[in-house]
Amino acid sequence: GYTPEQKVDDAISWVGSQGNDKPWLLWLAFNLPHYPHHVPEVEGLNSSEIEASDPRAALDVMTARLDQEIGRLLAGIDEETLENTIVVLIGDNGTTGEANDPPFHPERGKFTLYEGGVRVPLIITGPGIPQGEQSSVMVNSTDLFATLIELSGNEVPESLEHDSVSLAPYFANPAASSVRDFIYADTFYEGSGFEEGVFAIRNDRYKLIRWNDHQELYDLAEDPYENSNLLLDGESEAEIAIIEGLENRVLQLRSIYIL
Repeated sequence: GYTPEQKVDDAISWVGSQGNDKPWLLWLAFNLPHYPHHVPEVEGLNSSEIEASDPRAALDVMTARLDQEIGRLLAGIDEETLENTIVVLIGDNGTTGEANDPPFHPERGKFTLYEGGVRVPLIITGPGIPQGEQSSVMVNSTDLFATLIELSGNEVPESLEHDSVSLAPYFANPAASSVRDFIYADTFYEGSGFEEGVFAIRNDRYKLIRWNDHQELYDLAEDPYENSNLLLDGESEAEIAIIEGLENRVLQLRSIYIL
C-alpha cells in the first residue's frame, strides 16, 4: 500500500476508539512531501502526465496528496469531536533546494540555516482560535508545548525549566507584537558540539549565520530572501553592535546547556 494512506487509516481508527469522555493527543508524522520524489495518485488530477524526475512538479503532486490525506483524516473524525479539537499543522524543515522556486535560492533550502531551510508553515485551528487570521511574529516549534498546555486549560508548572512561549496571546489579538525577541537554530555534527556548531540567530530584523570563521548578516526587513550579505564590504560600527548583541544571546543559550 501507500504509506501516507495507511497512516491516515490507522489515525482515523485510533481516534474513533478514544471516545469523548477523556482528552487525547494524536501526533501524525506524514512522510509527504519527501524523498524519494514520486508522483502519487491524487483525486481530480491527471498525474500520469507528470514526471517524477521533475522535482518541482513532483513536489506539487506530493503536497496535493498530503492535502487530500489531511482532508480525509478530518472528515473521518465525527463533527462533535472535531469541534472540540485543536489541530496543528507544522512542517519540520524547508523545501529541498532542487524544488525551490525563485526568489528562493536552490542552495539555500532544506539542510541549511537560511530562511528556505528553517522557515516552515504553522497552521492552528480549534476552539478559541480565530479563523482566517495571519501573524508574522517570531515562533519556534518549541512554543507548541506551552501553547497546547494553555489551550487545554492547564498551566506549565512554575518549577519546570523550558524555553516555550505560548502563542495564545496572538489568538486573542492577531496583530499583537512578538513575545519572542529572538529565534535560534543550529546544526552540529559528530565530533563537534555547541561551540563548533553552525548556528543562525535572528531578532525582529537582523539575522546572523555563523559557521567556522565565516559569518553573514542579513536585514530580513529589507531583504527577506537573504540576497545581500551586509558584511561583504566589511563591518561597520552599527553592524558590529548588531552582531555582538546576537552573539551575546547565543553565549547565554550555550551557558544554560553547558552548565
